[in-house]
Amino acid sequence: MQYSSFLLEDFYDKEEASSRLDLSSSGLRSWTLEDILQWHSAEERDVFTNKFFNSRQNYTQAYGSESLRQGLLQFYKDIQVGNIFLTAGAAEAINLIMNNINGTCVIQRPIYQSLYQILLSRGEDLVFWKYSQRESFEENFLRLQKLKNSFDYLVINNPNNPMGIAFQEKELLQLIDWTRDSGARIIADEVFRPLALRKLPSVVDLDSRAISIGSFSKAFCLPGLRLGWIASHDVEFLDLMRAQRAYASLRTAWSSELIAEEFLHRADKLMPLASRRLREGIELLGCERDHLPFELEISLSEIQSPSVLARLTSKLSEEFELKFSLASGEFFGEEYQDYFRLCLDPDKLACWFENL
Repeated sequence: MQYSSFLLEDFYDKEEASSRLDLSSSGLRSWTLEDILQWHSAEERDVFTNKFFNSRQNYTQAYGSESLRQGLLQFYKDIQVGNIFLTAGAAEAINLIMNNINGTCVIQRPIYQSLYQILLSRGEDLVFWKYSQRESFEENFLRLQKLKNSFDYLVINNPNNPMGIAFQEKELLQLIDWTRDSGARIIADEVFRPLALRKLPSVVDLDSRAISIGSFSKAFCLPGLRLGWIASHDVEFLDLMRAQRAYASLRTAWSSELIAEEFLHRADKLMPLASRRLREGIELLGCERDHLPFELEISLSEIQSPSVLARLTSKLSEEFELKFSLASGEFFGEEYQDYFRLCLDPDKLACWFENL
């Protein structure tokens, strides 16, 4: 099996090191360890410091730390510790899942490339559900119903990257009922869900057959930990993921799990701060949509390709002596070449507006 080039990640691999201002990142500013520990008492800080510096760097458990998985239950209603399997980022979760499903898959679009590219590389039958931000859910759902009568999986991203739209509980239940009638299962990338400004349910709390993907990178603002997870009531499927991961990364990192656990202990303090920063970014753009995660789809009709976008950012960089980085919508498909992805981090947006 040969993968195609990962357009968005290749772009960031080239741009991240050289850009002083990345305006297309899908995450808010990441936390420091001090940001997390500031909520600790002196005694709690000493306990963590002693454990972090003086514990042996051993292997973790195959499913991940039980106490860490216990901490993640606060973001679900109807699952147990045994329904969560930790992975090396959402990237590994996606890779494991997409290499272990077979049949016809209906894929929401636009969507993160790996959620369909792995299936394409394996030769699976794909049908794309092109979601229009300018139409209501009912209109989009009607188009979905006309796509395929028989299929095996529906792959969605909720909230969606890069559109920013989010399915509420009523809409998720419509999707679940429709997939149930077809005997299909939902796979949901929910990496932004905990930070959505309207509380969103997980598909695994609404459908016992569903599979959910989570991550510490996006909603929790800790991308450097490289921690994600799969949540499912299907423990046999999770055990298959564990068995296959033994041939690749084997386990997640001990130090990452320890920091992640401390974050979850203080999530009640840190998540509201992140939400406030998210609202600040939305206000800077004059946007009143309160269900957005990080991205907006911004129309810019004169931008037709990454090369034109590169010339635009180069021109801005010359004028303002600050290297800007903008990701074209074309990285999500040729049909989105008239758009670019814009972050909602208030610090980056404020810097942008100051220079303009």
